[in-house]
Amino acid sequence: MKKRREIEPYFVTFKWSEWYVFGYCKLRQDFKLFKLNRISHLKTINNQFTRRDIPREKLDFNIYFQSEQKTITILIDRSVEYQIVDSYGADSYEITEDNRIKFHLVYTNHHYAMDFIQSLGDKAYVISSQSIIDELKANAQNILKMYK
Repeated sequence: MKKRREIEPYFVTFKWSEWYVFGYCKLRQDFKLFKLNRISHLKTINNQFTRRDIPREKLDFNIYFQSEQKTITILIDRSVEYQIVDSYGADSYEITEDNRIKFHLVYTNHHYAMDFIQSLGDKAYVISSQSIIDELKANAQNILKMYK
């Protein structure tokens, strides 16, 4: 849903593989993170504002993801290793005896987790969680039906 927001921007930050602007939202009357690629029709309406004191807890961006964390274990082909390194770092996984990546995806956003796994295509094999495996199978069957 699109909303018109007026914010007082404080800084730009790179978190969770995305760029955000942190600022004071006049609509919500609170400090918020805004994902840059979701901002459209950007317009400067006033170059100056009185700087507000930022409450310390508002600078803890991990609070945005404090819902229940879940974990999916995935075996991934080494040919897409760069994607794991780019998003999660070189120390985020282990190499198995059969030269695959064993990666534990910790997530709070189900949609993001599914998008990530599906973006790896046939280079990823989920070994746990069964509900994720079942959902991937159903998605694959729906895609096959669409192309028959």
